[in-house]
Amino acid sequence: MDTFGERVRRLREMRYLSQAELALKSGISKNTLNRIETEKAGAIPRTVRRLAAALDVEPGALASMDELKELRGNAHAA
Repeated sequence: MDTFGERVRRLREMRYLSQAELALKSGISKNTLNRIETEKAGAIPRTVRRLAAALDVEPGALASMDELKELRGNAHAA
């Protein structure tokens, strides 16, 4: 099963976007995007929504329901 970072990378590459282009389009830093794609960092729900909008997909296409629940739980704990 693909990880969140792998799905982001695959969709970005399918749209012929560089990391810099997707970062700009989604409003997150290139460093954050790189860390997400390489599984060195997770993403808060707002970041998932921003990436999904920039990639023109539903958030569920990036994160599984279990991942979204986990992200929501982590956001409340922060």
